[in-house]
Amino acid sequence: TFSLPEFRSNRLIIPDLVQQLKSEQQSIRLSALDNILKEIGTVQMELCRAEQFSELFDQLSFLIKDISSPEAEKSVSIIELLSTQHLNMVIFECQQLLVIFKEKQLGKLIKEIYQNEKTPALIKESAAYSIFDWVTIENAEDPCFKPILDFLQEKLKSEEDRLELHPYNSETEQKRNKYGLTTLESILDAFCAYSYDEENLKKEICDREGIQIGIRYIDHPSAKVRVSATCLQSIITDQSVGSEFRKNNDC
Repeated sequence: TFSLPEFRSNRLIIPDLVQQLKSEQQSIRLSALDNILKEIGTVQMELCRAEQFSELFDQLSFLIKDISSPEAEKSVSIIELLSTQHLNMVIFECQQLLVIFKEKQLGKLIKEIYQNEKTPALIKESAAYSIFDWVTIENAEDPCFKPILDFLQEKLKSEEDRLELHPYNSETEQKRNKYGLTTLESILDAFCAYSYDEENLKKEICDREGIQIGIRYIDHPSAKVRVSATCLQSIITDQSVGSEFRKNNDC
């Protein structure tokens, strides 16, 4: 008889490490954030419940308010790592985590960080990936949408320049936040986040050579990259947005 895996209580995250985030000693807070990042990066997410991250979100919301602090940089890294890791959860729990994320208004906070001119570059970059991967964009007029697409396009060009000198190697590629996706996977994962969304969102992706990027990476060695490439390439089939590409490329 088929049965779902038994969910386990993640004792390290809840409550021990999260409680340490409330410490008055910065060294304890920073150490706890490092350990939480490691736990999220190595835990079997399919065995976790969404509610386990609720109190963590509360503490992260508090810590990211001072964007000049070391805690803010680590906190935003955790939010970014969870933005992709949560997709490994059981579907119901994954959806519930998105609900909790929205209820805690973390999407709003991350957008404010991204738009703040005083935000350090590393935090702003992590926020950009998080905004897209947590699906916080509602329409093409969102003030974060086009700037982040432009940022991803620039990051992709830089990464392709690097890969020309150092060809992709799955064994040696560094991962963002130590445990997450590689840089290339992160860029394309975010770039394709709205490739199945409303027409205006797809048009902006298409205007930034999204379809061509998809075609370019459709046979990449990384399965994650191939999935993103397939999503981007699918814009070809859109009756309106893909029509110009089909016309110009005899599709």
